[in-house]
Amino acid sequence: MTGLPPEQTQAVSITLPDGSQCHFDRPVAVTEVAAAIGAGLARNTVAGKLGGRLVDACDVIDHNAAPCRWT
Repeated sequence: MTGLPPEQTQAVSITLPDGSQCHFDRPVAVTEVAAAIGAGLARNTVAGKLGGRLVDACDVIDHNAAPCRWT
């Protein structure tokens, strides 16, 4: 994941385009967020967009982010 000791990791909240939020107790990969939304999205996700920046599906999100889109 992030390579940080557990005491230095933080909870992450992801705000989706519809305004709903996904909450995680640790940093998560883009694919994990997609899986929390739905199995079909998780299978088809190859990238995401966080704060206007394109990120790979394997990238780890270690901070609150909004808006997010999954492709």
